[in-house]
Amino acid sequence: MASDASPGEERDRRVVFIQALRGIAASAVVLTHAQLFINGPRFLDIGERVFHNAPAGVDLFFVISGFIMAHTTWRLVATPKAAGVFIAKRIIRLWPVYAVATALMYAITRGLPAPVFNPTATTLTRTLAFLPLEPTGEAPYYGYPILHPAWTLIYEVWFYVLFAASLLAGRWRWWALGALFMTFLVVIPVALTSHVEYEAGKGYGFNNYLCVATNPILWEFVTGVAIGALYQSPPSMWLRDRRVLTTLVVLAAALVLWQQGTEVREGHGPLRWGLPAMFLVWSLAMLDRVRARRPPRWMIFLGDISFSLYLFHVLPQMLPRQWPTWNGMQGGGWFVAVIISGGVLGYWGWRLLEQGVCEWLRRKLLE
Repeated sequence: MASDASPGEERDRRVVFIQALRGIAASAVVLTHAQLFINGPRFLDIGERVFHNAPAGVDLFFVISGFIMAHTTWRLVATPKAAGVFIAKRIIRLWPVYAVATALMYAITRGLPAPVFNPTATTLTRTLAFLPLEPTGEAPYYGYPILHPAWTLIYEVWFYVLFAASLLAGRWRWWALGALFMTFLVVIPVALTSHVEYEAGKGYGFNNYLCVATNPILWEFVTGVAIGALYQSPPSMWLRDRRVLTTLVVLAAALVLWQQGTEVREGHGPLRWGLPAMFLVWSLAMLDRVRARRPPRWMIFLGDISFSLYLFHVLPQMLPRQWPTWNGMQGGGWFVAVIISGGVLGYWGWRLLEQGVCEWLRRKLLE
């Protein structure tokens, strides 16, 4: 997902561990889609066996997004103008990259023998406006957009809207944000369905945008914001024993790896893949406040390009998967090739669009 910090903020040593986590999350999603090249009986279903739970990278992304939002705006003076600038920056950061990736996906798939998507003017408009295509469809996806990993951006944008709305409350902004989340995640569900759901794959069956606005996967953003607020809190509220914190980080990492290798509590949502992600981000945040360590540079680099990598990596995977001789185009070579080519596209998307077009638009429109 798109980074929510300015370039200067992202280089701050206090948040480099978050950049590394973003790189891990994006890599997990890449492997999720590349596994199809090493699935099937002749490959002993190795892709499914090893990367079955890799979509958990999405849940990690959502927790990270909430954290970054709290961290980078902690000292922001909340005013109506700040709310407008905030949402404008996020859309400028998000939409151009998404629009280009969507256009490329449409271009490379529309003429193939078995096109995956047959978009209409309506579906294209809803896709580019971050609206669910099928509000009554399978939760939490509600209809895949043309660029299928981008279903998550609907939630990302909704989170931005709630965050911007909270800035209208001035010094009461954090209370307002909490009230907004409580309204959509508790009050409305109880009023309309008489219960609160915590399974993102169930939702509430609403046939409009409420399907997104109330989906339990949003609890992961809430938790991320809470961890970000704790990260900014006075030292008296932190755990300060480095040995204890290091132990907690190791346990969190072990929990993530254990869940990846089992079928226990699999699926999107705060009590499934989201729970280990929350534990991992919290433990790393607390350790970072006591003893900051710089992750390997390659992990930080993956975090820098993670948004473009997340969107562009599926493009080289679509061509061989739709070819008439698809079964003959599987194998370890293709698996490696689509990962590398997706990484190259992610890098250039970051370089040309994120650092180029998006930064140019930000300077022209907001400075």
